[in-house]
Amino acid sequence: ANAFYSDIQGGWAGEGNIDTDPLFVDSANGDFHLQENSPCIDAGTAYFEWQSDVIIDLSPDEYIGVAPDMGAYEFGMQGIIDDIQIPVNKTVIQNYPNPFNPETTITFSLSRNYNNVELNIYNIKGELVRKLLNNKVMNIGKHFIRWDGKNKEGKEVSSNVYLYTLRVGDNSISKKMLLVR
Repeated sequence: ANAFYSDIQGGWAGEGNIDTDPLFVDSANGDFHLQENSPCIDAGTAYFEWQSDVIIDLSPDEYIGVAPDMGAYEFGMQGIIDDIQIPVNKTVIQNYPNPFNPETTITFSLSRNYNNVELNIYNIKGELVRKLLNNKVMNIGKHFIRWDGKNKEGKEVSSNVYLYTLRVGDNSISKKMLLVR
């Protein structure tokens, strides 16, 4: 496995990696936003090519500061979700495949029926890219939702890190995924 521009406990060979406390706001309670003095702020990369494939190609208007931050959230970004909770009544499983091209499947389970399930895709700046589920009625059980790598206008989006957010009632959770075209 390869890791680049990451904060990895114990260290890891690879370009741009660091081994230091990321200074999350409150990781014990699931808040992985960065504190103002985090070493992960501006420590990422806006452009990365691996094995002749462009993996990340961000323009300056796609991140805050002089470089992207390491992690799911840009420091200073207005949060997609102000409080991330992982309730006992649902489970989110990482999308598969990840990285993906051109599509991925997001799998989650519900422990009971719900009338208001939402699943949205956001870019790294927190801007809505696509609504996959919008106040949908869903039954108990496992669900598989496919994203075809297209935005709300039906156009293919570029290679980048994206966030998906599952919201069930007042509870929500976000995870990262990587599209590589």
